[in-house]
Amino acid sequence: MWTVPRLILLILALLSASLVQISITVMAGCAAFWVVDSYPVLGLAWKLREFAPYPMSIFDGAFRFTFTYILPIGFVAFYPSQFFLRPEQVSPLIYFSPLIGMALFGLTYWVWTLGVNSYSGTGS
Repeated sequence: MWTVPRLILLILALLSASLVQISITVMAGCAAFWVVDSYPVLGLAWKLREFAPYPMSIFDGAFRFTFTYILPIGFVAFYPSQFFLRPEQVSPLIYFSPLIGMALFGLTYWVWTLGVNSYSGTGS
């Protein structure tokens, strides 16, 4: 049953997922400020996107921890979808999705600013 609070949570989940995905991609792009060949880092960020649609429960403990707390791609699809697909088994992590999205975006903005301020160019 769709209610106004569920619709608001859906919109928040979509915005949060977008912030997480954008942040991971931009953070990988920030590597270009310090690394000459940053394409492998960008490639890794794009490959990580492939893990987002899978349920975190299929991964072992180390990957689940990494994809939840270090590179939070679980917040792109898995945790938010649990509220809508299996409301009886909702993980409390869904309620942290907006916070995770904003925090990761803030960290990305800080890294971007740090990179822009330290960038010196090639001189040509």
